[in-house]
Amino acid sequence: MQFISKFNRKNLFCILILVSIVSCGNSNNEPNATSSVSLENANNFRVLLNSPNELLCNQSTNISVKVYTNISKAIKHDLYNFQYKWTANAGEIIGEGPNITYIAPENENLAYINIKVIDDYGNSIVKSAPIVIHKQYIIIKADDLGDILHEKWQNFINYLENNDIKASIGIIAKYLTYSNTKWFNNVKLLIEKGNIEFFCHGLDHSKGTYPDGQLYWEFKNTPFEQQKDHLTQCENLAKEKLNITFYTFGAPYSTFDDNTRMALEEIEEIKVWFFGDQNSKKFVLNNTVNTETDQHPNFEQFVSQYNKDSNYIILRFHPGSWVNNDFIEFRKIIEYLMKQEIKFITPFEYYKILQKL
Repeated sequence: MQFISKFNRKNLFCILILVSIVSCGNSNNEPNATSSVSLENANNFRVLLNSPNELLCNQSTNISVKVYTNISKAIKHDLYNFQYKWTANAGEIIGEGPNITYIAPENENLAYINIKVIDDYGNSIVKSAPIVIHKQYIIIKADDLGDILHEKWQNFINYLENNDIKASIGIIAKYLTYSNTKWFNNVKLLIEKGNIEFFCHGLDHSKGTYPDGQLYWEFKNTPFEQQKDHLTQCENLAKEKLNITFYTFGAPYSTFDDNTRMALEEIEEIKVWFFGDQNSKKFVLNNTVNTETDQHPNFEQFVSQYNKDSNYIILRFHPGSWVNNDFIEFRKIIEYLMKQEIKFITPFEYYKILQKL
């Protein structure tokens, strides 16, 4: 038995299972409307089970199963007397036949949806699909940490710690070459506490204009070799100075090109890409809500765009740019979310949860 699974970045996936069974004389793999199909006698059958790989608590979804012959022809379910027995270790199944509705349980769980397809002769194929049942994941992405944890950043971090909130903070890696003992001690302490994931936010956060007038950014309109070198330097500095690995990458200005995608493919350590190329092999996180106006938190704007039915939402902040009432606006956003059915999580933690499937 060969098990093949493909992860879809739009949060839907299929589990495709090939089941090879020795033929007992019937070499005709085409659907036959005048006789029953035996799951035992067919040379090769495939069962395609369509289900999401994650679902919010109490959310419902449609799940279907299809049986294919080994020449990729779908068997028309209404022509044969297949029986379908659905079970789940958590949640509720409504309906029968090849298409059902699944309602997730109210609490977080790892649910397994099981289907048993039975033919006229009593032969059967049993398959299952895992679904992570969770509250809405909130991923805080705080950009542009430099070499000084000034009061703005410290207020932001203190608030996270006081409320036991997980978050991710983007380090501009060139600052890891500076000699600021107090800064390093504070960052290492946050690493030890475990609620903050530090991610790669570029080596120098640069942008500019070429002599011919073309614009460039650190990860757009720059050579592949340069981009790869910057990513490699970031990883090396993280290991050397902080004894950590950057598992997540977020390009400065969220700006990138094809060279970025190709360079990232050669950086094995990085698994997650904030606001990245959907064609990348990395785990790309793009779903966001506008939490800021010109890098200043805006509660009303956030509320107008917030969708409680999204599996996850990225909240992007720039604490180093905040002034006046910005911290109050930030708190209002977080306090609003804490009244919802949500869970704060880091990007790499989210990646690891889905990779267990």
